[in-house]
Formats: sequence, C-alpha cells, structure tokens
Amino acid sequence: MLRWRTIIVACLAAISGCGHHAPITHAAASTFPQQTVTIGGWRIRVTERPQRIGQLQIASTSVARTNPPSPQTWIATSLKIHNSGDHPVRLELAPISTFIGNRRLLVAGPDCGYGQRSPSEPVKPGICLTQAQRAPQLAPGKSVKLPIRAYIELPGMSPLAPSSYTAHLRLSIDTPTAPQAQLRLIYNVTRAAARS
Repeated sequence: MLRWRTIIVACLAAISGCGHHAPITHAAASTFPQQTVTIGGWRIRVTERPQRIGQLQIASTSVARTNPPSPQTWIATSLKIHNSGDHPVRLELAPISTFIGNRRLLVAGPDCGYGQRSPSEPVKPGICLTQAQRAPQLAPGKSVKLPIRAYIELPGMSPLAPSSYTAHLRLSIDTPTAPQAQLRLIYNVTRAAARS
C-alpha cells in the first residue's frame, strides 16, 4: 500500500519551515501593515475581513516563499490578532486545510497541510494534526500571530488565474458577546506588470 507524504504548517508561530513546530509569538503591536507580494508573474494582495471583532484587532502581513529544490510555492500570511481591550481573551482557531477557487489555491492553517503519495501525485487537502488550535490567554495590549499558507501550482491543482479568492476561517472567542466569528482571508490575484 502506498504511503502518504504529509506537509504541515508550523503551529501558531511566526512563519517557519514546514513540519517545524515553534511556540506562539506575542508582541505589543497596535498597527499591522498590509503587504502585496509578487511571485511567478503574479501580484497577490492578502486582506482580512472583518478587521475588528469586539476588542480584537485583526490584520495580516504576507510574504511569498518557494521551497527549493521542490516545486512548493506558497504565500505565507501571518494573521495577527491584537487585544485592544482591558481584559484577557482566549482564542481557538478551527483547523483548515482546503482548496479554494476551483482548486487554484490550497489554504492551510496552523498544524494543517496536505498529503501526497509521491511528488508527482495530486495533493490531498484536509490533513491536520489536531482538532483545533487553542491559544493561551491573550492579555490586554498583546497580540498573537497565526500562520496561514496558500499553496499554488502543486500537482493536481488548477493553474492560477486573475481573480479574488476567499478562505473562510472559524475563530472561537471566550466572550459572551462574540462566541464565534467567521474570518475571511481574501487573495486578490492580478498579473504582475512586465519589467521593461
């Protein structure tokens, strides 16, 4: 029987190598820049909606990565959640590993990734190590970073095309006013301008 090869996104950390686990990173940041990345002739802007849930500010920064010598190419997004309130909050991010945009992107959250029987076989989403990622209490004035990767051009995936692609993330919050929230990461893909 063929074995599946599994690629996993690092757990609740700043962006790091596949399969590597690192601790949650905290920072007392209050502003979050947005980035547009260019990779393989594509310009990709990642935005998040909503940008605020109660006392939580939500924003993302992104960077394009390629993992030589393998063909893995991805947009690594650091989703930052900042507690701007005056009391601590505990968060839980539901696992996500799924195709979006008619198999044009494969989006994987913390401790999730994809399976593959061999480097040439089609990739399979839905591979996660845990049921949910529960972060420690987020103190007032602190932030937490959640790594999200969007893979492109893996075996079995459709070619990337100019469009807007949306990944839906489910976040549970231990507050009576907003026990659950739906976050959206929006990947706006356009062709990069040719260099003269």
